[in-house]
Amino acid sequence: MKRSAVVVFAGPSLHGVDAAGRPLLERCAVWAPAGRGDILRALSTQPRALVLIDGYFHRVPAVTHQELLYALDAGVPVFGASSMGALRAVELERFGMTGVGRIFAAYRDGLVDGDDEVALLHAPAEYGYAPIGVALVEVRFALEGIQPEVANELSTPFLRALKTLGFSERTQERVARLARKHLGEALAARLFVALEASSVKREDGLAAVAEALASAGPRPPRRRPATGYLSCFKELYIEAPNAGAVEPGKTTVARALQAALVLHAQAPAFVRAMRLRAARVAAARDQSVPRDALATRTAELRRQHEMSFGSAFLPAAEYSAEAEVELQSEHGKEDGTACAAAKMLELARRFGCEVEAAGAEAAMLAVFEAQPDLLPSWDLARAFAFSPAFGAACRTAAAALEVLACLLRSRDGARIDTAALREFAAEQWNCAPQAVASRASARGLFPAAGLADGLREALELFAPAERLPQAINGYPAARAALRAGKLLF
Repeated sequence: MKRSAVVVFAGPSLHGVDAAGRPLLERCAVWAPAGRGDILRALSTQPRALVLIDGYFHRVPAVTHQELLYALDAGVPVFGASSMGALRAVELERFGMTGVGRIFAAYRDGLVDGDDEVALLHAPAEYGYAPIGVALVEVRFALEGIQPEVANELSTPFLRALKTLGFSERTQERVARLARKHLGEALAARLFVALEASSVKREDGLAAVAEALASAGPRPPRRRPATGYLSCFKELYIEAPNAGAVEPGKTTVARALQAALVLHAQAPAFVRAMRLRAARVAAARDQSVPRDALATRTAELRRQHEMSFGSAFLPAAEYSAEAEVELQSEHGKEDGTACAAAKMLELARRFGCEVEAAGAEAAMLAVFEAQPDLLPSWDLARAFAFSPAFGAACRTAAAALEVLACLLRSRDGARIDTAALREFAAEQWNCAPQAVASRASARGLFPAAGLADGLREALELFAPAERLPQAINGYPAARAALRAGKLLF
């Protein structure tokens, strides 16, 4: 992976790039068409800019606006063109995304409507994402280039006929048949010569890459209130590093946290410390963090990951966010005790706790336990990424995930029985089955009716590996290393 590169998400739109266009792409890190979560993954490479050209949809969740806004807010320039990129650029232009090319302009100006205009089927990566079929927008621009005055008169029934077809039905043969019917043999032949000779999607995509390469690079970040929607995507898609000599496979930062919460004896103390930290931060919200101190601590956190894992693996904005939380927490702790207690007491009372000032921190802990969503699980996962036990937790989660995947395949996806999971938790935490919910709460895992949501997912991940008569991978060694490490410095 090229560090600080321009990351380009492209597939069929750039198929067949000629010798003139290849040097542009050689200066970039070219990724597959973007799906949901891929923008977050790309941000972990600290890119100079992002270029969204092609993106998956239909059977694969599409890249979200929240991901792109997150990139823009982090100061990463984002360019869009040709296909999915043109659509998202029109939708997010007022938020700072840069649209490039004729297709973007046509959507922006209302000359083209409907995302089916740019959609098409394509071959897999090993065949260069070769287009299967014809994109309607290519037909529109080819007709305009051949003979605009004739096209405006004759093409309307032709384009209307193409529009009635689903994008997957616009095969070359079917488009040719309709062209001959509505345009006549001569103009239909000229149309397909034009389609073979050039591609507006390819031209727009290369123009966007060129503009990104010529851009000034990262911009100053800006603040936007965090949303649970985006936090959920961070938990699902931000990947943990492959730590250790034996590469166990990718997992996420959130999965690594689950390993610690389920398997480590210090999990309740870690969660308690993070809740206290969140309470102190909330009490110190009116105090700004000095820029110099924030920049220094951000660099220290990034350097910690670079030394431990060879590179920074969180999006750049997350290092800054974690640094700010740490500094605000320290300020809240060091603030005059009477003042800090008064602020925390007022905060606790806002959430329905009526206690004496001496019990302000205890009250806030009770508030967080009763309303766990006050401490977003992503914030907990991000903090854990700087724990001494994080690397071992990554290996443990990855190995457990492999065992779970084998089990689900062998049982056609059948889920593990709730009672069995409760028994497993009781064994792990040395408690009675009826005490599992309270022990889980202390560990930052919260059940809904029927032992669902975060608690069930976490227990189901590790129960199969724990119950195997004989290990199939390095899970026992990874778990032992996790339990031997400290969750807090």
